[in-house]
Amino acid sequence: MIFIYSKISEAKKQALYERAVPIGQAYFMKYYGANIIFTKYELNTPVTEDIVLYGYLKEDQQIQVSLSININTLEPRNAMGSHDFIIKRNPPLE
Repeated sequence: MIFIYSKISEAKKQALYERAVPIGQAYFMKYYGANIIFTKYELNTPVTEDIVLYGYLKEDQQIQVSLSININTLEPRNAMGSHDFIIKRNPPLE
């Protein structure tokens, strides 16, 4: 799926966000054993090909996380959060 970046409507952005959320939730569950509530997103096309999801750990709203997902492949690319949370990734990144 290739997007024409400058022509993404707000409805398509919202649809992309809704497709990305379960991918992000599955990523954090698989690698961190964590339930994440995503609350917002950022889509900076044409600067990047990623949608960035922002949210928090369901059990502790103080633990904020984000995850970038490639909008063409829907593959997670980069998880961010507090150091104490991110180092719990299993298996660890090399």
